[in-house]
Amino acid sequence: MIKYINRYNNEYTFEAIDESSIMWKGPFGSCKFAQDDKREFTYINPQGGPFIGKGTHMAFISEEFAALEVRDIIWKEEGVILECFKHNNSDIDIHKEYKIIGGIIHTEA
Repeated sequence: MIKYINRYNNEYTFEAIDESSIMWKGPFGSCKFAQDDKREFTYINPQGGPFIGKGTHMAFISEEFAALEVRDIIWKEEGVILECFKHNNSDIDIHKEYKIIGGIIHTEA
């Protein structure tokens, strides 16, 4: 289990359910969220963070989750389930530097 303390000193936990799912728990009483036309969550942003949306690479929470990218967000009574794509470790390099030029992401060779 990974503990995350946000800027307001609220504690959130992230625990692997299986190799591509994470249970996210914490004080969600005051947060922003968005849903698409299918009423599926596209992001959840608790006051003070962390902001997590579809497409978020979970390495910023822990290197334990470095190969995971959020695919679906499911709000349950016990917490938020983050269903993820599991990347091959060579697909993602959390330490690589990126440049955005004209809206296009470029990686350094």
